[in-house]
Amino acid sequence: GRGVGSHNSVEGLYFTNMHIDNNTFTNLKSYAVSGVNYRNSTIKDNDMLSCGGGILFMTIKTNYKSCTNSYVMKNWKLKLNTKKDNTVISGNTIKQIVTKEDAKSIILFGDQVPANYKDRYIKGDHCINGVTLYDNTIYTPKYTAILLNDAKNCKVNNNKVYYTGKGNTCYGIFLQDKCNGTSVTNNKIDKCFDGIAITDSNSLK
Repeated sequence: GRGVGSHNSVEGLYFTNMHIDNNTFTNLKSYAVSGVNYRNSTIKDNDMLSCGGGILFMTIKTNYKSCTNSYVMKNWKLKLNTKKDNTVISGNTIKQIVTKEDAKSIILFGDQVPANYKDRYIKGDHCINGVTLYDNTIYTPKYTAILLNDAKNCKVNNNKVYYTGKGNTCYGIFLQDKCNGTSVTNNKIDKCFDGIAITDSNSLK
């Protein structure tokens, strides 16, 4: 199971001013912290030890219902909030273990829903925007340590990633898609297959 947080959300409604700080999570098969549709929040100075995953911070992921269920209230006339977020994720120590779930140490995940998409989601860019990710220490035996998808104008600074597994299958930091305007600076990545991988993103700093 997970430590704290939900994998359900209502599109256009956001959890704000959430503070998950100074906690210890141990012996979990999945994520220690699951922040779905969080804004202007902090996830700081937590120890996540012997956990399947660290921090899941996301808005929506289409076709991935096992991760998050997003509900649309059509008569509420809700809209996406794509303004810059002030969330800070910092000072966390994450020591992952191998589980059946392909979890990451930290994942910032937004997604775009095109106008012709047939499912229930609100159409538009459900991006992560402006999150600061710094001074986290990660030990991973297998998986990508820090993954960003459709995470714009974020700062990924001064993190330390150590690969502890056998073989070499781990990415240290992976900017997967549409991470425009994001900066990646002063991070230490040790023994990973790739240190920093970038695809389909521009205006990086």
